Amino acid sequence: MSGTFPTAGFTTLNYNNNVTVRQTESVNGRTQRSKTGGQYWSFTLESPPLERAAFNALYSFIVQQDGSFESFTISPPVVGSTAGTASGNLTTKALSTAQKAAGTSTIKFGNKSDGSPVTGTLKAGDFFKLASHDKVYMITADVTFDGSTSPEVSIYPPLLQAIDNSDDVTYDSVPFKVHFTSDRQSYSVDPSLLYTYQIEVREQL
Repeated sequence: MSGTFPTAGFTTLNYNNNVTVRQTESVNGRTQRSKTGGQYWSFTLESPPLERAAFNALYSFIVQQDGSFESFTISPPVVGSTAGTASGNLTTKALSTAQKAAGTSTIKFGNKSDGSPVTGTLKAGDFFKLASHDKVYMITADVTFDGSTSPEVSIYPPLLQAIDNSDDVTYDSVPFKVHFTSDRQSYSVDPSLLYTYQIEVREQL
């Protein structure tokens, strides 16, 4: 089963940036480091105490994922939306050839042609997703929109795949495509018959 996780009402969030670096050390103490894999986000979410009916609706979605086999989308609380003041609809725009290529760390955002120009700010640390693929990226420097120009946006990690102009940008309620990190999903019930659960997920690329 795929789908969208049916709630964002979590009480705690543990968020991780994951990269794989191989390090070797010579006999004289010098070290060499190289990246041997891609980057992905992962996080742990814990629910508030829930009554049985509310919990059962959520847990039935969880078990249908068949442990870590299926993937689904989830918008994590707080970090899933911008810390800035931006409003309106964004798209990639005015990209150079280099900015369209996989591996670039600078792209441009501009107004989507739907009569809703973007003004305000996106802040360093904000996440966004492009419509063309599943990867979620982070903005690494503040950017301001004036409703007419297409400013450059610094991102992390570098683009996973090539993009083009008019690639819609989601910067609020950003959907992460994820799967569970474990095949075992458990829950607890306290003496007052309130249920709690915790899920650990990682980005599915």
